Amino acid sequence: MHTHIALVVRATAAVVVVAALACGQPQTTVEHMEQHFEEVDAVKDAIIAGDLTAVKQPAAWLAEHEAAADLPGEWEPFVADMKAAAKTAEDATEISVAAVATAEMALSCGACHAAVGQGTAFAFMAQPEETGVTGHMLRHSWALDQLWRGLVGPSDELWQQGAQGLDEAPIQGGSEETRALGMRIHDLGAQATEAADPAARAVIYGELLSTCAGCHVAAGQGPTLAAGH
Repeated sequence: MHTHIALVVRATAAVVVVAALACGQPQTTVEHMEQHFEEVDAVKDAIIAGDLTAVKQPAAWLAEHEAAADLPGEWEPFVADMKAAAKTAEDATEISVAAVATAEMALSCGACHAAVGQGTAFAFMAQPEETGVTGHMLRHSWALDQLWRGLVGPSDELWQQGAQGLDEAPIQGGSEETRALGMRIHDLGAQATEAADPAARAVIYGELLSTCAGCHVAAGQGPTLAAGH
């Protein structure tokens, strides 16, 4: 009989429950995949904060760690793709390069889950209803998380929730640079609603990460967000 093991892993705005991913797999693989989720999530948060330094350590772990001894053979090509993307993120000297690599890691995760028929279930995370600039930015954060979940799951429903979460008027305050970056985020959200191919979604997500990072740095928040996104 298969044993379904739920993994609880850290996420930026809610606890993520990874259900059925390790169905029937020994505990060593379960623990290994949990660590994958934690480290990839840490890379993503650092990118959003615009903190390239904080990318290095989790990306290095993902690039260099040894796969679990009992890792199923059919998973190996996807793990290799993920590790190659992690190495690119680790070596990146520009946030935009690390952002693209991070999206490619999520794409590899989702492709593996789809290929082996063991998708990822996530705990429900309500869309923020706060008003004003704070509410607007909380909804950006929520939308980026839902898009991320849509890639990793993979889940069309979660991807669309994230894309639609960016469907509101951009903030009009701030500098000319931050206003332009904010408009670009909303434009990318509109593109995300039309994207059906996982690879196309990853391209959009990579640019979203880079644009969010640029806006946070331009607003003078940057790396201070890394610990609390």
